Amino acid sequence: MAKRFGHFLSCGEDGAKLRFCEIEPAIQEGKMVILNMKGVTNMTDSFANACFTSLFVHLNNELEGKIVFKECTPLLQSCLRDALSRANLLLEDKRSDLASSR
Repeated sequence: MAKRFGHFLSCGEDGAKLRFCEIEPAIQEGKMVILNMKGVTNMTDSFANACFTSLFVHLNNELEGKIVFKECTPLLQSCLRDALSRANLLLEDKRSDLASSR
C-alpha cells in the first residue's frame, strides 16, 4: 500500500478506486484479499470511509475470512476499527429504517 499510495493514505478517490476496482471484484470472485500496510503511517477518514466503511456496509456478510490486513500499526488498527464502527452504525440505521417502514 505504501509503495502505491504513499505513507499517508489521504485521498478518498484513491480509496474508492481501490475498493471498486480491486478489492470488491476479488472478493466477489471468492478470492482472499491481503492488504499489506507496511510503511503506511496514517490514514484519513476520507480514505477509510471511501474504501473500507463502504466496503463493510456493502459486503457485510461476505467479508468474513476474505480480507486480511497485515503489518498494521496500532494507529492504523484504530482507523480500521473506526471504519468498521461507522459501517455498523450505517447498517443499524438501515435496519431501523426498514423496520419502521413495515
